[in-house]
Amino acid sequence: MHKRTMNITRIQHQLFVSIVCFLLAIPALPVAYRSVFGGYENVEPGDGSAGFRSQIEGFVDRNIGLGDKMQVVAIDMRNFGTRSEPVVEGLDGWLFFNSGNLRRRPEGKLYDAENIKLWYDLANTLYAYQKSRGRAFVFFSAPDKTSIYPEKLPARYQWDVSQPDSLELLHRKLAASAIPFADIRGTLRSAKQQHQLYDEVDTHWNRLGALIAFNSVLSELGMEEKAIPVARVLRGFETQKAAEQLVAMSGKHEARFVRRPVFSENPFETRDLAIREIDGNEVNEHRRRLMAASNRAALDGKLRPRVYLIGDSFTKNYFTPLLARTFGSVHWTHHDHGKIDWQAIEAADPDIIILEIVERILN
Repeated sequence: MHKRTMNITRIQHQLFVSIVCFLLAIPALPVAYRSVFGGYENVEPGDGSAGFRSQIEGFVDRNIGLGDKMQVVAIDMRNFGTRSEPVVEGLDGWLFFNSGNLRRRPEGKLYDAENIKLWYDLANTLYAYQKSRGRAFVFFSAPDKTSIYPEKLPARYQWDVSQPDSLELLHRKLAASAIPFADIRGTLRSAKQQHQLYDEVDTHWNRLGALIAFNSVLSELGMEEKAIPVARVLRGFETQKAAEQLVAMSGKHEARFVRRPVFSENPFETRDLAIREIDGNEVNEHRRRLMAASNRAALDGKLRPRVYLIGDSFTKNYFTPLLARTFGSVHWTHHDHGKIDWQAIEAADPDIIILEIVERILN
């Protein structure tokens, strides 16, 4: 009897260990898949062969929360165990977020057909919705800092910029379908010859970069007369102490100083705006608040044109005051990687819908 009890206990123990090992192995599925099928394959546009890989990674990321970490592990294994730091130390003290897009580019893996299709389909759906109502739509992508300042990257992260990438291929598809878009990357690559447009130690553009992007979007909408001339509001640059995201992520706590634009007229001022947050949902640790802002001088019922901006951190803090000051009202919400709240859009009744995504999520 005692021996039989021990056998049952041993079986239970083995079963428990097996279940634990299985659960611990789930996050490694993306690594195993890439090992068998050759890593991040560079599929041709229109080829849906990346779907299964994305489904595995999506399941792991949503349910286990380790998708991004396992991507880093996979890259480390291919690099013979070298560590993938979250921040790349560039030239002249510049810091860059070490995104998957940045790591894959030097390997020649410049585009992701599945993501191109995802964002094209969403832009096309929003465009058709607005067109059916006789109203306006425009798409744009906030460029990665690495795309605007590749010369600040270490040599091992350089890539052939003459080859088409996800954003270029998406722009081509939008143009072929006559879907309005603003080429912000091209605009900022030209404008950087005159001014610094991104902080040295942050992933985001600075306020001047945001203002130039904003004016470019207005131009695409045929509203150049509403643009805020840079020459009128920019006073110059000043050196400021930085306490930014990438400094903390780098693990280096020394003081960093950056050049930031200073304005004689601050178009980003919010004190004269009525701003309210409508809900408090969160997605992947990012606040997905539906935020509404309007000019206090506007009367209720006359907040036209109404703008609905679907975007991310590149537009929430900078574009919201610019749009609220330029138009009657603006609603901002996170794009939630393509999940659109149609009830919120219909309730806002927008004259203009703007869809913005940061470049790195395309690849």
